[in-house]
Amino acid sequence: MDQGPRRKPFRPYRSNNASRPQGPRPGNQRPSGMRPAGNPRHSVQNARSNYQRYTMMAKDAARRGDVIEAENFYQHAEHYFRIMREQNS
Repeated sequence: MDQGPRRKPFRPYRSNNASRPQGPRPGNQRPSGMRPAGNPRHSVQNARSNYQRYTMMAKDAARRGDVIEAENFYQHAEHYFRIMREQNS
């Protein structure tokens, strides 16, 4: 039996963050979500291949008549185009 959307459990607000250590992390100095800087040429190649891939998927979606999906893929392609342009200048 479906009882509707599930709610997240209650979490009390902690104003002083007492349980979190302060200062830099020992050993690993960058946050876990960041990747190390790689070869810039390699990044341009990835951006170019992703741009081509998303452009191709956008054209396929447009041929099928799915305008919303095509626009989504074109926006992804534009993102990679901007990355390529930024790294080439």
